[in-house]
Amino acid sequence: MKYPDSNQLLKGLALALIAGAIAACDVKKDDDMPVAPSADSVAEPYTPPVQDAAPVPDTSQENVQPEAADTSTMTNTENVESAIAEIQPLSGSSVEGTVTFTAGEDEKVTVAIDLQGLQPKGVHGFHVHETGDCSSEDGASAGGHFNPDGQPHGSPDDETQHRGDMGNITADENGDVQTEMEFDYLTLQGEASILGKAVLIHADEDDLTSQPSGNAGARIGCGVIQQNQDAAVE
Repeated sequence: MKYPDSNQLLKGLALALIAGAIAACDVKKDDDMPVAPSADSVAEPYTPPVQDAAPVPDTSQENVQPEAADTSTMTNTENVESAIAEIQPLSGSSVEGTVTFTAGEDEKVTVAIDLQGLQPKGVHGFHVHETGDCSSEDGASAGGHFNPDGQPHGSPDDETQHRGDMGNITADENGDVQTEMEFDYLTLQGEASILGKAVLIHADEDDLTSQPSGNAGARIGCGVIQQNQDAAVE
C-alpha cells in the first residue's frame, strides 16, 4: 500500500483549519448583527382612551357677598328737630337765601324764611316739592308738589291741601323776605318727613285753587331740605 505524502497531509490539514476558522468568524458576525423585527412582531404604542373632560364648576359667584346699601346720604328722621334749605337761583333769577324748618313741642313746624333777590313787593308761590333735586335750570328736576296723601292743591288754611302747600311769600320794597310761618301738617319725622325734599319759590303768586299747583309760574329758586347739623339732636 502506498501512503500519501506527509507534506500533502499537512497542507490539507492546514487548509481545513483555515476554512473552519473563516466559517466560524462568519457565523459570529451574523450573530452580532441586530435582526430587524418583522412587521407582525412590532407592537403599536399604547394610547389611553380619550375621555370627555369633566365640567369645570363655575365658582365665580361663590362667596360673593351682596353689596351693602349706600347709607351715606340716608338720614334717620326719628329725632330730627331742625332742617335747612340753601336756596339757589333758577331760570335766570338772582334769588338766594335760606329756609329753616324747626319742629315745636306742639307738633307744629315753624318755617323761618330769609331770602333776597325777589321782585320788590312781589308775591311768590312757596312750596315743598317731592324730589330733592335742584340740578335743572328750570327746576323741573324737583318734580311736583310733595303730596303723599293724594290731596288736591289748596291753601294752608283749607281743610285739606298738599303737604307741600305753604301758600305765598311777599317781598318788601328791596325784594327781600324775612318772615316766619307755622304749619301743623308739615313734619321732619316719619314717613311723611320733608327731609330730602325741595323748597321751591315761584315767579308768580299761587292762586291757591288751580290744579294741580296753583298756576304760580316759573320756578325761580330751589333748595334741598337737609338736617340742620347745628341743631341736630344727639
